[in-house]
Amino acid sequence: MRYFSKCPKCSNPVKENQKFCTKCGLNLEAEFRNIYPADFVSKFLNIYAQIDIEKNNDQLYSQLGELFLSIDKPNEAIPYFEKALELNDKNLKTILNCASAYFQIGDLSHSEFLLKKALVIDLDSIQANEILFDIYSKDKTKYNEAVKIAEKIINQKSDDLNFLIKLKDIYLYLQNFKKAKEIINFILSQRQKLNINEKDLKSLLKNLIYANIKLENYDQAYQLIEKFYDQDEDLSILTYKTFIYSLKNEIEKSASYFTRLEHKLAFISTPELVDMLSFSANKISKFYLEKGNLTLAEKFAKIATSLSKTEENKKLLAEIILHKAIEKYNSSKTFPALRLLINAQSIYPQIKYEKREIISKIYNKAKKQTIIYSIILTLYIIALIIILYDYRIWQNLKDVKNKLDIFQNYPAILIKDEVINNSTLFINSKEFSNQNFQTTPLQTSTLIHLPPGSYKFEFKPYSSNYLDTSFILYLQPGKILYVDFKFKEKPSLIGVITGSNVILRAEPTTLSPIIARLNKGDVVTILDKLLSENLTEAITLKETFLITGFTKVPLNRGKAIKIISERGDYIEAETDYQGRKLRGLIRTSDIEKIYSQIWYKVKTNDQKIGWVFGKFLQEQ
Repeated sequence: MRYFSKCPKCSNPVKENQKFCTKCGLNLEAEFRNIYPADFVSKFLNIYAQIDIEKNNDQLYSQLGELFLSIDKPNEAIPYFEKALELNDKNLKTILNCASAYFQIGDLSHSEFLLKKALVIDLDSIQANEILFDIYSKDKTKYNEAVKIAEKIINQKSDDLNFLIKLKDIYLYLQNFKKAKEIINFILSQRQKLNINEKDLKSLLKNLIYANIKLENYDQAYQLIEKFYDQDEDLSILTYKTFIYSLKNEIEKSASYFTRLEHKLAFISTPELVDMLSFSANKISKFYLEKGNLTLAEKFAKIATSLSKTEENKKLLAEIILHKAIEKYNSSKTFPALRLLINAQSIYPQIKYEKREIISKIYNKAKKQTIIYSIILTLYIIALIIILYDYRIWQNLKDVKNKLDIFQNYPAILIKDEVINNSTLFINSKEFSNQNFQTTPLQTSTLIHLPPGSYKFEFKPYSSNYLDTSFILYLQPGKILYVDFKFKEKPSLIGVITGSNVILRAEPTTLSPIIARLNKGDVVTILDKLLSENLTEAITLKETFLITGFTKVPLNRGKAIKIISERGDYIEAETDYQGRKLRGLIRTSDIEKIYSQIWYKVKTNDQKIGWVFGKFLQEQ
């Protein structure tokens, strides 16, 4: 690997001190000089000349890694750092540089592994803690760990705006609003020194308003809104303004801002913003109710109820509708008042108890006015029922006559819907849906009219867990045969595990979580099976090695791997090893692809259900 770990032209693996590719014949030294600048090549060859003398000097390999890092080539740097660590795994500088290289290429798990190793050597390493913080800040499940690290290094990172903003966002996510507020205020106090742009400033101020609201520091939130925000393109800021002004009882201002975002309510889904808007709409509605503007009061009460169907919002809306009903009642519009009253009760049923007196008045007046209308309406209904009943009798008699005419010449089979809806019916080996037999759907069954004769009926259930059912019947004219039965379940298939330490997985893929490990000879119940459609999954056929840089990592037989690319006699693959992901080369002859092979869904004797690769199970 003097020049490359693999040929840049054909990707064939390159051995130590190899000058020509054994596959395509490429001159590796000439290609190296062609790719990299002359001064870089000179430094590289000088260090390698020393390696020829001191082959076990880890510092020299580490210098090569640093050389590649200096030109932003972390992928090329990693093999040299790995070689250096193979010679001396206690060199803190090499560990940190290697971790940094893995971080730069996005291999966070490998980087984290090395950083924890570095912290064993030096618990207070600023560089290790910095990179570890960046790793944890990318994973919400590790935010608490990120905070612990940040508290160690915050004094050294007080002039790093990106670090401070990340820490602020983490505190907000963890709902530690007091700490988030402290960080924001510190950033704002160092505004000139940190060179904060206008966009970041607005975002910080918005976060500060939010933190103050959550801490119930409403006066401070009010001052910030009044002082800093005169532009209202941001939905969150409009919501904060609406909420704060309603809290400060500046209701007309609150209503003005609510109106600006009213047509955008569908785009607001954050629960906290929705609750703020519901609270504001409720207060605005009460304000207009006191002013006697029932139209606007009802509008905002409906908005409040649509945002949050609380008892308070529903009661307010019902009371406003009741006020409108009273207006109609006082104007002698009894039936419109009654309709509004019914609407109010449907929204908030308890209102009939809380406003019993006025509701009784409206009902009693409506009842008196409806007596005459009821008598007339009753007469009309009786007449209509007589007409409809006569027509129905005539129609039924006609249907009965038609059916008797059919049954006189044709028999029928009556099949329960539960049977016919869960299976495919074949009559005389032909699918029923493709034949032109007359059918009559009934309430819970289907009637099929057939010519007289012998018939073979086959019911094939849709579910593979049940057996087919068939029988032969002779149908005579005028006879109806009733069919209703339960499909019998297929007997369970039994399987025996043929390998040792066989993995039971949650899904039919080697990437899914492990449920349990099964031993050779374990008996399981087979529930289902399917063919794998994944082209990149494979397992090792025997004990072999994953070649990564200068290291050979041993892999057991049956180890799951992910194929990255195929390179003739080798494949580039990725696998889990001791809690981290490794990528390297494996001989093609040492692996077997899983594509188009069987996975079995099984249930173990201790009732665990999962998937086993078919190569390790024998059906009985």
